[in-house]
Amino acid sequence: MNNFQISVFFSIVLGILAPCWSLAQVDGPLGATRWSRGASWNLDGSVNDAPGQADIKGVIACGSSANTQSQIQPTGLYDPSVFAIATPAEGCVEPSSGAEVAPLGPTEGEPVIWFNFDVRPSAGTYEIQVNDNSGDVIGWALYASNSPTKGTAPSPLTGTELSGDPGDLFLLTCGVESANTWNALPVPDFPDETNCYLAIWDQDADGDLSLNNFKARFGCGESDQVLCSLGVTDVSTTCDGANYFVTVGFDGINGAYSIDAPAALSIEEPAVVCFGNVGDGGELNATVNVHFETGVEYAITIQAVEDDSGCTNANNLADCFVMLTGQGPDCSVPGCMELCACNYNADANVEDGSCENDCLGCTYESAVNFDVSAILDDGSCEFEGCQHAGCVAYNALATLQPEGACANPSGFADFNQDGLVQVNDLGDMLQAYNSASDNWNGVQWVQNACNGNSLGELDNLVAIASDCPDEGCMYPQAMNYDGSATQGQGNCWFAGCMDVAALNYNVHATVEDGTCRYTMCPDFNNDGLVQLNDLLDFLGAYGNVYQ
Repeated sequence: MNNFQISVFFSIVLGILAPCWSLAQVDGPLGATRWSRGASWNLDGSVNDAPGQADIKGVIACGSSANTQSQIQPTGLYDPSVFAIATPAEGCVEPSSGAEVAPLGPTEGEPVIWFNFDVRPSAGTYEIQVNDNSGDVIGWALYASNSPTKGTAPSPLTGTELSGDPGDLFLLTCGVESANTWNALPVPDFPDETNCYLAIWDQDADGDLSLNNFKARFGCGESDQVLCSLGVTDVSTTCDGANYFVTVGFDGINGAYSIDAPAALSIEEPAVVCFGNVGDGGELNATVNVHFETGVEYAITIQAVEDDSGCTNANNLADCFVMLTGQGPDCSVPGCMELCACNYNADANVEDGSCENDCLGCTYESAVNFDVSAILDDGSCEFEGCQHAGCVAYNALATLQPEGACANPSGFADFNQDGLVQVNDLGDMLQAYNSASDNWNGVQWVQNACNGNSLGELDNLVAIASDCPDEGCMYPQAMNYDGSATQGQGNCWFAGCMDVAALNYNVHATVEDGTCRYTMCPDFNNDGLVQLNDLLDFLGAYGNVYQ
């Protein structure tokens, strides 16, 4: 083949290859190849570390055993107009020595490998190794997707399964060839999955690039090179009276984390939490409540610290640090704060001058002088009823006796309630004759008629608490009478029968005392005995017909 033929041959070959490289180079990360080793995503977003999992792998597995992919070829030619790989002047690492290096960036048109792999949520750290061993002077830059996914989807340009959004990446770190040394790396956002995109190039830019091995391990944060990682998951504020709480949820691995807030009223225990990692089953998250005074801005620091209690001391404590600042809520509640004022507001924490003291009066609706405008009771209520203890209509709560209040009710001496006082009622009277309270000779109907047979609630009484020393019940006939009280909340316990169907219904009662009676008691004079006087009263009513 002569020179002309050789020239034509290479022109044809280059003409054929150029379109292929042209298509590849404009892909950038979109043309990445997927790591074919490691674990795989399950459909529910969990990770399958077992052998023989799905075909699409690429998630760094747990454990110290390295998963290796060899002979990785370039995915395109470098075009900075598609994706500019810019290595920073400082911050790249030489893994063998740990020294800081500044590798030369790729040259336009030279081959580049784009390589996609994932780190599971809550891993915190992982290890990779970039190893060429073929004379290339390797440089690399590691990126992560701003829109991570727990799974893959086909690249719109190549159809290769890729994770996250390869068109929206940010730089994590950079370095040079690892040789046989591992790079232990933290993840950017501890609680979430990380979709990594690794760019690899030859700093010599000689047009020849082939990566001998890419290795990865310790995908659950259990690396021998212990690194901490910290992320805040939630911050919320709630009022606590005049002050407020800040509740902070945070995740982390490998370290003791202290919570500090110099301006706080208090920090709930524990003030230091210990996190392990996914690999060893340690705790990975915690919540802390910090108490602040209203009007004080909160500033809360969470950071990894040296610990001598058995918690892991990571090698990068200074990297695991967050400070949260903000303005707390307005927890002020205006209102009257005078304990004995008519409109005292127990929830108020700011006195607004609204206190009122002219709202006293009778607050019990059954009283004849009930004052609908009164808020606090002043002990002035007047209760109507029969005040004659020997009368069937006797009302122990009454303070006034209007005319006719002590008249015997319809049905007097009609024990069987048939509308007549006759022989049957006399027989009942003789059953009760010469009996006494409370047993009444064991005759059940007499016990019910004289003692009452309703369900009492006296054992279930709960006092209404008040911080005002002047408040209490001011009525002597009440169960909870307080002789020192000068005002009340309408909380007197007036015991009596509260069933309107009962013969001795007490309109003033507020507590059922079990005394409701539905049949006339043969102890007509209420002296606790059924004897001659009661029999004479009965005979005086004998023959009556009640309508």
